[in-house]
Amino acid sequence: MKITFVYPRIPYFYDQTPYPPLGIGYLSASIKDSVNTIDCIDGQILNKDGYEQAVSKINSDVVCISATLPQMKEARRVADEVKTNQPSTQVVIGGYGPNSLLPQDVFQMGKFDIFVKGEGEITLRRVINCLRRGEDLKNIPGIVFIRDGKIITTGINLDLPDLDSLPLPNRELFDTPLYLETWKRNVGISSLHMFASRGCPFSCTFCDKMVTGKIYRSRTPESVVDEMQQLWQRYQPDDIFLFDDLFTLKRERVLQICQEIKRRFLSFKWSAQGKVGLVDTEILAALKDAGCTELYFGVESGSNKILSFFKKGFTREQVIKTFAVCHEVGLRAGAYLIVGVPGETKEDIDLTIDLVKTIKPSLLNLSFLTPFPNTQLYKDTAQWIGKKDWSEWDFLTKKIYEYPFEIDPSVSRQRIFDAYKHLIEEGMEYSTYQLLK
Repeated sequence: MKITFVYPRIPYFYDQTPYPPLGIGYLSASIKDSVNTIDCIDGQILNKDGYEQAVSKINSDVVCISATLPQMKEARRVADEVKTNQPSTQVVIGGYGPNSLLPQDVFQMGKFDIFVKGEGEITLRRVINCLRRGEDLKNIPGIVFIRDGKIITTGINLDLPDLDSLPLPNRELFDTPLYLETWKRNVGISSLHMFASRGCPFSCTFCDKMVTGKIYRSRTPESVVDEMQQLWQRYQPDDIFLFDDLFTLKRERVLQICQEIKRRFLSFKWSAQGKVGLVDTEILAALKDAGCTELYFGVESGSNKILSFFKKGFTREQVIKTFAVCHEVGLRAGAYLIVGVPGETKEDIDLTIDLVKTIKPSLLNLSFLTPFPNTQLYKDTAQWIGKKDWSEWDFLTKKIYEYPFEIDPSVSRQRIFDAYKHLIEEGMEYSTYQLLK
């Protein structure tokens, strides 16, 4: 049996600093013992001609497409082309895009045969084995499929994968050297990412947890450091980014990972994502001593009103304190911010600008609020949602709401970024490789 994975090509905001689609890496590693051949068409790194040529030449028993919401339009085009050229090929869709939609909406979008819900390693392996043996898909929990023109939903998949039992992602499937070269050419350093945990127990209103969910699961410190060491020794990246939603959730585990890095006398540089209020001087000092150079925080706003709306669980004052401690121990701290919130006022934006000037983040990532379908935020703000073309829902560059804002979100975004650039002009240290365009 031959399997082709496809990561649909779309305009990518971070095209100068891309990371391989590790979800596909995990999926391919989980099924490699069940198939003869696995290919990947990585639309994120291939140029347009190379991508189109690869799609047109697909000749596989199963095509697995992993897509975010903006990628769903291209996923549909790929599926339709595959089914037109090879009607017997089974097209499987999964990822954050379809998991954000209702099953009927997914199948109305294109010629998909099977929709894998949630985390796919266990489920996809079952699907592939079932197709290979000619067995009934109805016995596999966690999927939706088409049979005789009807949509059939199986039971809920309760088998969350044990992260330590999963094989490491198959990075051989990607042109990893080209990813590193792209980083180096564009920004002067190289970076690779990995995951040390999945899930987040918090309830920020804008967050879509349709794949990994709220149940936090983590790998052992030894397993995490094993992969970090392998990445460093094999690829020599200048940075290893722990892409977990919330790396700093478990205090003792963070300290154990730092201790394990020190125990092995490893000297690579790395970065991670944290949460305001879940770090202190001891943790931050341990991170820095273990080679961590930067933490990124979902700050979102400088207005307590907006923070409360987002259910962030912390205040502006706590943000200032967290960043002050980071600066005190010499650890860079970056901030993710969101604008375009219904009810947002000029005062809220002024408070955010003042916060940026106060905390002096090493990175500033500015997004427009994007309400993922079927979330409570989507339902609460549906009356202001304009165009519902998912391919246009790029939270970094496109506004979603048609709301009578006191100040246009595009203007707000530019004002905040201008204030940040002024700090840089005054000599503030920042992460050049992740600055917004």
